[in-house]
Amino acid sequence: PFKNIVLIFLLWVGSCIPLNVLGAAYGFHQEGVKHPCGVGRLPREIPVQRWWLSPPALYILPATFPFCAVFLELRFIFDSIWLGYVYYAFTFLAVVFVVWTITVMLTTMIMVYYMLAYGDYRWWWRSFIIAGGLGFHVYAFAIWFYFTSINITTMTGTLIFFVYMGFFAAAYGLAAGTIGFLTSYAFVHRIYGSIRID
Repeated sequence: PFKNIVLIFLLWVGSCIPLNVLGAAYGFHQEGVKHPCGVGRLPREIPVQRWWLSPPALYILPATFPFCAVFLELRFIFDSIWLGYVYYAFTFLAVVFVVWTITVMLTTMIMVYYMLAYGDYRWWWRSFIIAGGLGFHVYAFAIWFYFTSINITTMTGTLIFFVYMGFFAAAYGLAAGTIGFLTSYAFVHRIYGSIRID
């Protein structure tokens, strides 16, 4: 086993160090991001927002649409992980992934548009959390799956299930949040880049 550990370490070092150096060299030679318009020195007062633009609703409600696009496939994946079923519909999974990605992008763009339209300019972290709210939905789905489909009787098994599903939901939320933020950033950049001030 020691030889295998050394081999894995060498493979890791042999791939990470060159890629790190190449990425750093590429990043240092790039120009900085140029924003299409300036920012005022004093922050504007944000008007009272609609109830569906308040932070609790904003973090839970919009993520329902992308979750609806993926929950059935998520059930099949959970069945294959926890119940030992064979998962073989990878083509359908790819189609669902594309639909899910488009739904995350559109949902986040629409919510950021409404935030900007109603005078709330604090869209950076909110765009991440709007899409990242999918992690809460996935964890709630995992809790439902635990109580309806799995027969785990030991405390250790229960702990393993909820910890694994917590990590899975967090990774899922981070992936969705990244997609949502990058899409919103490109969207806002495009909106403010097309404004002509004469």
